[in-house]
Amino acid sequence: MTNQMRIPKKEELLELQAKYKTDRKIGEALGGVPEYLVAYWRRKKGISRYSLPKYSKEQIKDLWERYGSDEKAGAELSISKSGFYKWRKIYDLMEKPKALKFQQLEFPLSGRPELSASAVAVRGSKAGRQTIAQKLLARKAGKAEVHPGEIVNVEPDLAMSHDNAGLVIKQFRQIGQTKVWNPDRIVIPLDHRVPAESEKTATAHKSIREFVKEQKITNFYDIKEGICHQVIIEKGHVLPGQLAVGTDSHTTSYGCLGALSTGIGATEMAAVWATGAGVSEDSDSG
Repeated sequence: MTNQMRIPKKEELLELQAKYKTDRKIGEALGGVPEYLVAYWRRKKGISRYSLPKYSKEQIKDLWERYGSDEKAGAELSISKSGFYKWRKIYDLMEKPKALKFQQLEFPLSGRPELSASAVAVRGSKAGRQTIAQKLLARKAGKAEVHPGEIVNVEPDLAMSHDNAGLVIKQFRQIGQTKVWNPDRIVIPLDHRVPAESEKTATAHKSIREFVKEQKITNFYDIKEGICHQVIIEKGHVLPGQLAVGTDSHTTSYGCLGALSTGIGATEMAAVWATGAGVSEDSDSG
């Protein structure tokens, strides 16, 4: 008398599939069950054939550690910011990288954006050596070159405000705006007056926290994170070749990474928050 073959439950079959992948190997693990029979059990239990995920955990992890940004990492795979976030969630990669991979601290100074024929013609008439500041402004403006005294409209990659974000918020409200242009490019670390030394400062911090929540600004660092400019660099919010503005005169320190960065006033920052547009006049930097 032969023993009756044991049919695995759906949960067991799913566990075996996750471990062994193919019907043949699952059958072997069950003691020599034919491959076609495992396939039959799968279909009866509504289990589809195992297929490799489109993106591996190693691939998603590498891009996450390289950029620390769903938007930038997703662009590498030609998927949306939310699409990359879903892959991170699948692989439980929810923590922000403590440090970005060194490869992202490289960029070609000689690189040029794709230019129109008219832009190339302009370049021919104003040819000359360009400083790094001119090169980066030209790249952001989609121009071949920029020159001292020229005004260009550019969109910053980073807009930083610290405790003085309270004043920026006030100006933002006064110009009648209700929604920031890009919450992912705004970074607000609280560091100048922490912990709050007065009721006035505590109230300002409260208004900033409320604004951050209202506008869904994810890059907010409360009072224990560190000095704003160190936080910006250590968390990878600015990279070589990018343009950064901040309501602090030391914003220029991001130049240590090969970025173009400058301080602006609260009113100017309110305009950036509202429109994402910044107007820059190239000065003669020698």
